[in-house]
Amino acid sequence: MPTRSEDLVKSLNSVVPTDSAGQASRHLDQRGTAAIEFALIGPVFLFLILGIFEFTLFMMTQTVLESGVREASRYGITGRELAGGSRSDQIRQIIVDHAGGLISADEIGLETLTYEEFGGIGQPEAFTDENANGVYDDGEPFQDANGNGQWDPDRGSPGVGNAGDIVVYKVSYEWAPVVALFRHIFPGGGVVDMEATVAVRNEPWPED
Repeated sequence: MPTRSEDLVKSLNSVVPTDSAGQASRHLDQRGTAAIEFALIGPVFLFLILGIFEFTLFMMTQTVLESGVREASRYGITGRELAGGSRSDQIRQIIVDHAGGLISADEIGLETLTYEEFGGIGQPEAFTDENANGVYDDGEPFQDANGNGQWDPDRGSPGVGNAGDIVVYKVSYEWAPVVALFRHIFPGGGVVDMEATVAVRNEPWPED
């Protein structure tokens, strides 16, 4: 025979029923909402992570390119030539070695120009402006500072120079994104032209 307490429990259950079906429905709704949120936010978050990775790698490459050309110029100013290659080849290899595998020798553009003084860097060869138009025109007299037989907008002479010369080292490199996604969404395949330049004076080594 049921006790009074059991009767009381039954009465309460009849007034406040347990809604297990409703709880299950709410649980499914929550899981569905989480799936939709992930579908919306997940790709954006992944794109952000890949972007951070790509930007970090880009900045690392730019940094090693700049430090590499500085190291190469420190070698270049000494006038040393090691067995097995020219000074230019050795300078290029120093840049590659300093890059830590991020770039290869055949991907580097190296230009070296020599000047008599720092003030002449990037300056055009002097000419007589016969028609006073402010620009060089074919046939006008000019001073062939680099000895190549033609007027140049930059008077620098190609090469790594002699003792006491001013030398500008300019390294260029085309950066292509590592993540294939960025090659498709950015113009030109996401390729960026990197440059690093340094100007130094060669040491006064004894000429041969």
